[in-house]
Amino acid sequence: MKKLIITLMSLGMIINVSAQSAKFGLHGGLVGTGLYSPADGGADEFETSSGIMMGARYNLKFGPIGLCPELNYINQKYSQIGYMYNGELIEYADPTEFTFNYLSAALLAKLYLGPVNIHAGAQTSFLLSGSIVDDELDTNVDITDDEFYVENAAGEEYWFFEDMDVAAIFGVGVDLKMGLYVSARATVSITPVFNMQMVKDAADDLDISEDDASEMLTGSKVDELNRFITTQFTIGYAF
Repeated sequence: MKKLIITLMSLGMIINVSAQSAKFGLHGGLVGTGLYSPADGGADEFETSSGIMMGARYNLKFGPIGLCPELNYINQKYSQIGYMYNGELIEYADPTEFTFNYLSAALLAKLYLGPVNIHAGAQTSFLLSGSIVDDELDTNVDITDDEFYVENAAGEEYWFFEDMDVAAIFGVGVDLKMGLYVSARATVSITPVFNMQMVKDAADDLDISEDDASEMLTGSKVDELNRFITTQFTIGYAF
C-alpha cells in the first residue's frame, strides 16, 4: 500500500509539472520571402518582400527540452525585378509582385538555455490562394485562374504551382515568465514553387527534355526552378 501511495504521489507530481509546463499561445509577425535554387543559390532576379503571419502554438516544456506544435497562416510575398540573359540581369521597368497564402503546420524541438531556446523542426504548408501583379503589363491575376492549369495527353489536369510546401526550420526564441514570447527563425523549402510532375509529364508527352518543357511552361529551366527561403519574426503571448 505504501508503495502504491508513493507511486500515485509521484504520478501526480509528474502530471502537475507537465501541466505547469504546457502553455497555449497566440502570435503574429512579419515574413520576408526570397528564392533560391539548389544549383545556383540565391536568385538575383527576385527580390524579398514582406508579408505577415499569425497563428497559435502549444508549447510543452520538460526541463531544458521543449516540443512545440504550431498552426499558422503565412502570407509570403516576393518580387521578380527582371530576368537573367547570358548571365546578366535585365531589369523590368516595374517588378512583378507574387503573393502566396499558406496554412502551415509546424513541429519544433527546442533546447532551453534559461529563457532562451534554440529550435529546429519542419513545417508542411498548404497553398490556399495567391496573386501575380504586374503594373508594367497592367495585370492582376489570381493563381487559381484557369490559365494556371494545363492538361496532359491523358487529360489529367495540373496546377502550375505545388499545392504543398515542405520546409526545414531553424531559429532562436525567448520565453519570458510573464507569458510574452519572441521568435526569430529561417525556413528553407525542400519542394519547388512550380509543379515538377507537370514538367516531367510534359517532357514525356512532347518527347522533349525537361529543361525545354519547364522553360516552355514556366519560363525557367528545371535546375532554376526555385525554392522558398524565408525569415520569420514573431511575438506572442502564452496563457
